[in-house]
Amino acid sequence: WTICMTINSGFYDFFHNWYIHYQKLDLKLDLVLFAEDSVAYERLSNAPFLDNNYTIVVDATKAAPPLSIATRSKLTADESSSSSSSSDEDPSNSSDTAWSAWNEGVFAIHTHQYKELISNRPTRLLQVLCSGRNVLYIDTDTVLRKSPLSVINKNFLEGVDVSIAIDQTGTKAYAYTYDLCTGFIAIKAKSETIDFLSEWEKRCHDDGRVHNDQVAFNLVYEAMWKNWEESSSTSRITLDILPDTMFPNGKQYFTLYNETQRKEAILVHANWIVGGANKRLIFMKHGLWEPA
Repeated sequence: WTICMTINSGFYDFFHNWYIHYQKLDLKLDLVLFAEDSVAYERLSNAPFLDNNYTIVVDATKAAPPLSIATRSKLTADESSSSSSSSDEDPSNSSDTAWSAWNEGVFAIHTHQYKELISNRPTRLLQVLCSGRNVLYIDTDTVLRKSPLSVINKNFLEGVDVSIAIDQTGTKAYAYTYDLCTGFIAIKAKSETIDFLSEWEKRCHDDGRVHNDQVAFNLVYEAMWKNWEESSSTSRITLDILPDTMFPNGKQYFTLYNETQRKEAILVHANWIVGGANKRLIFMKHGLWEPA
């Protein structure tokens, strides 16, 4: 498996926190880190805590560094200074608090910039999937308490193409009455999943507009699900919903579950918690926040 994550400067400390917990599991998987802005790129390129198993991928249209792909364990000082840029208005020149607040404002949930950011998710994952690598995408506002590999590898061996967490059940938004969460997805590299992600990518930018990536994913899966119900000859993927005892949403873990139930969690996801500051606070309250 190759872990893929998209990282912007406003949530860089969430990635740092995620990585601290990830290191404790000693999984040693390859990481592909998509830097969504120049500040995130520079911080990732010079991060002292990262080991050697990672690739930084830069969107040249949004990030200042001229490199499109930088694969290395660490940049030297000369490389770092030559591949970065600054301006009077660049938040990277400000304090940690200032650039974090600036980016959280720009990338706040429901803003156009936020939608544009997350709508690129299928494009990012296709880059890795088309290289023949099985993809494990994980949101940065998460903590891995245990290894997820036993669950997703079991699914893989049983013929599952996509393993995905669930956001909520009982929703009337989709025909199958649940909302799939694109914050944790394991995807097998094969032609059918590439076709599915290509449809997901198209739906994210349908009618020339930017759409929420999770809504787009559910709509594409719903359309395929309906087609499968009507025709057995339709090309299909096998999708498995991960148990919410092990992959709960934020409301379940932080509000509804007791301590015994929380111990069963493999992944803690701070979705259902709005705003970076609130997410940090709730991680701190539950002993899940470790950056200095």
